[in-house]
Amino acid sequence: SVNVPSYLDFTISIKHPLYSILAERADTVYLYSNDEKIFEGVIDSITEDFNRFLKISCVSALDFLSDTYVRPYSTSPENGKVVAPTNGSQFFQWLIDQHNAHAMDSRKGFTVGVNQGSYFEDYMARDSDSMETTFSKLKNEFLDKYGAYLTLTYENKGTKTLNLYADVHDMNDQIIDFGENLTDFTKTIDTKDQYTALYPKGGTRDRLENEPS
Repeated sequence: SVNVPSYLDFTISIKHPLYSILAERADTVYLYSNDEKIFEGVIDSITEDFNRFLKISCVSALDFLSDTYVRPYSTSPENGKVVAPTNGSQFFQWLIDQHNAHAMDSRKGFTVGVNQGSYFEDYMARDSDSMETTFSKLKNEFLDKYGAYLTLTYENKGTKTLNLYADVHDMNDQIIDFGENLTDFTKTIDTKDQYTALYPKGGTRDRLENEPS
């Protein structure tokens, strides 16, 4: 999925040393591949099954943007609100700076990497009284409005970096082979959009001409 926080799910047994320590939103969870960080997030839910295995579900750090709210702002200083930039790139940077300033935990802060906000807006007058989350504001102002892409990468020894792209920027050149890296396939055909008969309904010319179009 794009423009949504990613998830990490795993299961541990009762013999795991962290079995009785793990808790929702308590600590940060990291996933590494060959010493490269590919996931950072927090535990979102813990489910215990019949055999007392714990199923851990984690949500990525992108969800941290839902923990802060954007204060009322305006691009006009005369309104007496917090002054926001009119340029798209500067506005994106400003939203992330506002998040970092209001996040209760400094570990939930981000740096900005690629910033293509100016591709959408060179100048835009704004005025807002709503208290939206930072993530909701980003969706409304960039992701849904212009079809932009927001990605989270881990640069410079794992620094959480947000990138705003105007269009698709990555391509997977991997060849998909059935039985190799494609291990499952399902095809479903149903009849909900099929018709077996047409039932015409007639009427007098006068009634048809007097009916509203």
